[in-house]
Amino acid sequence: MKPEFTWSDAWLLLAVACAEREHKAHGTAGATLTDVIAWGDVINHAIFSSDELRRGFSNLIAAGWVAFDGKFFSLAGMAVAEWERIERSTRTLWHCLEKIEVFLSSASHLAEYANVQAPDRIYPTLSNREIRAACKAWHRKARRLIRENARKRKRT
Repeated sequence: MKPEFTWSDAWLLLAVACAEREHKAHGTAGATLTDVIAWGDVINHAIFSSDELRRGFSNLIAAGWVAFDGKFFSLAGMAVAEWERIERSTRTLWHCLEKIEVFLSSASHLAEYANVQAPDRIYPTLSNREIRAACKAWHRKARRLIRENARKRKRT
């Protein structure tokens, strides 16, 4: 039975797709949890909650749309071709997100929906410690990028 997807699952799938695309551009495969969290922040200006990450990865992996090799997350199955189609035909991340919502048949980000809590669908190997460490790593990287950008502006 396929999981019932929420809007945050679509947000997570888009974050995995964007993070993986960035890694492929640099010659590496897959995306780390920190990269996924970073892209989630870029897309939605928010950090995934621990529950959104655990439930989302569990749902997306169970459906075959995301794979995890113990270190990297990547798109899998039909999600690969769907992302290629979406990426070719869509100009903004927000429109990509809307198309992924359709792909997953998830509740829309515009709709009021009950937060689906499925205790049997919690990705068991993703600990609070790992999530906190990945969030801290993203915050350090974001602060560094902001400082670098400020220095570049001063020089010009």
